[in-house]
Order: sequence, then C-alpha cells, then structure tokens
Amino acid sequence: MYNVALYMRISKEDENLKASESILNQRSMLEDFAKKQKFNIYNYYVDDGYSGGNYDRPAFSEMIKDIENKKVNMVITKDMSRLGRDYIQTGYYLERYFPENNVRYISVLDNIDTGIESHFNDITPFKAIMNDLYAKDISKKIRSVKRDKVKNGKFIGGKAPYGYKKCAVEKNKIVIDEEVSEVVKKIFNMALAGESGRAIALKLTEEGIQPPAIYAKTKLNKETLYSACWKAEVVTSMLKNEVYIGNMVQGRMKKLSYKSKKCVRLPQEEWIIVKDTHDAIINKSVYDKVQILLAKRKIVKTNTINYALKGVVYCEDCGKAMGVVPKKDKHYLRCRTYSKFTKLKKCTSHSIRADLVERNVAIKIKELIGDTISNEELVEIAINIIANKKDSRNIIFEIEKLNLKSLKLNKDIDKIYEDKISGLVDEEDFIRIYNSKKNEKVEINSNIKKLKNELENEEISDDTEYAKLLVEDFINIKNYEKLIYTHIVDRVEISENKDISIHIKD
Repeated sequence: MYNVALYMRISKEDENLKASESILNQRSMLEDFAKKQKFNIYNYYVDDGYSGGNYDRPAFSEMIKDIENKKVNMVITKDMSRLGRDYIQTGYYLERYFPENNVRYISVLDNIDTGIESHFNDITPFKAIMNDLYAKDISKKIRSVKRDKVKNGKFIGGKAPYGYKKCAVEKNKIVIDEEVSEVVKKIFNMALAGESGRAIALKLTEEGIQPPAIYAKTKLNKETLYSACWKAEVVTSMLKNEVYIGNMVQGRMKKLSYKSKKCVRLPQEEWIIVKDTHDAIINKSVYDKVQILLAKRKIVKTNTINYALKGVVYCEDCGKAMGVVPKKDKHYLRCRTYSKFTKLKKCTSHSIRADLVERNVAIKIKELIGDTISNEELVEIAINIIANKKDSRNIIFEIEKLNLKSLKLNKDIDKIYEDKISGLVDEEDFIRIYNSKKNEKVEINSNIKKLKNELENEEISDDTEYAKLLVEDFINIKNYEKLIYTHIVDRVEISENKDISIHIKD
C-alpha cells in the first residue's frame, strides 16, 4: 500500500511565465493520475510562491517530516522542476534520501518512476541539470531587470528607508512618511548642534521614539534587552545616507550566488546612486555640514586592547560580550549593554579587572582539567599555535589589509582637498585633517615595510622547546596565551556579584 504525498510548487517567476504551471493545474493533474493508479492520497503539500533554487520551503519540510514519521512512502510531482531546480539537492533526494527511506518518486510529465525499471529514470541527472540551468537563467534575467530599475533610480527594496514609505499609487517610488520625517530632521539638527551618534540615540530612546526596525515592524532574529533602543551606529548610518537629500542609494549588498541567500556588503564606490529621484527631507547644505562634523569626529583606532580571554567573557545577566576599558595602568571588563545604555539602566556594569579574571580562570581550568589533559597534550596544542602564528599567509594577509587602508587614506586625502577647494572646509581644518591622514599613512607604510622584512627573514625556531616553555608558564600562571585559552574555554560568564562561571569545550 502506498500513502501518497502530492507535492505542488510554484514560484513568482514561474507564475509570470506560464499560466499552465498554476497550483490548480498541478493539483488537477496529480489527483487524476493518483486516482487512475488507485493510489491512496495521504496529503497535499503546496508551496505557493517559493523558488525551486533551495529546499527551505514550509510544505516541503512538512512532507519530509511525514516521510520520516513513516506516514508517506510515495511522492508525486507534475515534473521534476516542481520538486526543485538545484541539481545537487535534487540528486541527493532522488539518489539517496528517497531510496534510503523506501519512498517511491514519480514525475508525471517526465515519465520518471523510481518504482519500476525504465530508461527514463536514467536521464534524471540530466533533467536535474537542465532545471538548474533554467533557474540560473531566470535568476540572471531577474537580476538584470532589477539592476536596470536601480540604474534608473527606481526603488526595489522590501521596506523604504526610515522617514519614507512606498508610494501607494506609483510602483518603485518612495514618498516622505510624515509620521516620522520630523524625527529624521531632529537627528540631523542634533548632529548639527554637535551631538554625537550615541547622545542622539540615547535622547531618542528616552523620548520613547521607536527605532527604525521596530517602526517598520521588521522581524528581529533575536529579542534583546535593547531591541527597542536606538543605537549609535544606526544614527550614524542615517546621517551618512544620501537618501535624505533626495538621492536614491542602492546596490550596497550583493548575493553570493543565485542558490544562496547570503549577501556581502559592497565597497561604497560600487554603490549605485541616482540623484534627485524623490523629495528630500534634509537640505543639501545641512547634509554637507553634518558630513564635515562627522569627519572631524571620526576616530581611527590605532591601538587595540588585547587580553588572553578576549571574545570569551560574557555578562551572565544580559548575555552580551564584556568590553575592555583602560583605567590607569589596569584594564577592566565591563558589560557592553551597560556601557551603551548606562542611563537607561538596561544592565549593570559587572566591572572586574581583566588580569584577575585571567588568573582565576587559569586556576579554575587547572582544577577542572585534572588528569583530562596532560602536559604533553598542552605542548601539542602550543606547537600548533606557534605553527599558525608563523604561517606566512597571516603576514601576507596583514600586508594586504594595510595596503587597502593606505588606498583608502589616499581617497580621504583627495576628498578633503576637494572640500577645501569647494569651500566646505576652511584652511585651518584642512591642514589639521591633512596632517593627521598623512601621519597615519606614514605609519602604515612603515608597518608594511616591517612585515615585508619579517616575511623575508622568517625563521622557524625550535617549536617544541618554545612550546614547552609556553605551557610551563601557563601551568605556573606566569604567562597567559590567548590561543591556549580559546582551545580549552568555550565561555566565561561574570555575574553582577563578580562570580566567575567557566564553560569548558567538549
């Protein structure tokens, strides 16, 4: 006896291209086929509006669950493309998953039936590849259409930028959202008055104004203590956004592949900016003045504070990573939620000296490890650490990073010179900013030279002897090696009472 799953799928692209691919058409065909074969229909599974490029679909997932619960042992689709268009995943289900779960698969129009011997079954891999190529071709056409719209200044985003809303009468157009446009003006006026992004964010939160994500009813990946709070980086991003002076800014992100949902951020020079596409909320002269103030306020971090447990210590109460705060000759760990929202009392400081945490964790690690990890195993870990540190690829990567910084500084210098010529920056500010950028560039070039020398003169010493000394220092709590900690410790949590909880990796 077969319990049959009738699976139907249609994507928006299919719907536009072929009316015959409709769910109603698929259902009618599959029902007729099942009845003629006297199969027992267990359930109908419909994914309406889902791409065949991936298998993350609600009805498909429900069908798989029913297969695993032994409720379904036959799957029927109109054709193979309804099952999916990713040939690798399709091949997995046809060649492995269905056979291993004793599921018979039938594609009506392709004459494919895994329950009988047929030459049609032999061409399933080729069918799968053709379906994948079709999906790739459709993806290219859609991207091309979208890119043309972007180049013409048409808005193609899902949600309009904060301060705007989608036009109700004209597609691909945004109009001013009167409900929150005054908030945008307020943000720029506060910035013009010299307020920092953090100060503006705090003021807006205290006044009970909803941040952009909450106002737009955006589904959050994770609710936190400060989901309803404005953040400094959001404010700064808005202050830099040309959309508020009437320019359409799009193409900031790019999908890695037509099969993947993952996107990467593109460099600013690759963004597509079309001028004067919609009504401005902010006057151009106000916007330009704010950009000068932001450039003055920008601080380039040259010294990064490192300590052995960096990235491993968290606040026990809010779950946020602890930040490092220098104080005289000591470094303190402090809850980042508290640091960001001190006045809002979202959490407490949990302040504790970094060196005390390191020492206590080292002692507790020794107690917890006992005989689990021998000195020899620790030496082996240390050898791997040293080998990784001596890897010339790391040096090359650092050189490339510094080269990119140097190129950016060249652009910054060109930009500040243009601002001086156009009168946006006075002589005094120009000299100060120019000298700062020039000094930074000299330092970067010096570091590049040092790294290149290190690359040329790189020598491998006796790793084993050095590793033994490293482990001996660690055991005797004389020296803390970050990578030894991160090989052993999964997470350290600090309570409000400064109690330390250690979670060891499996």
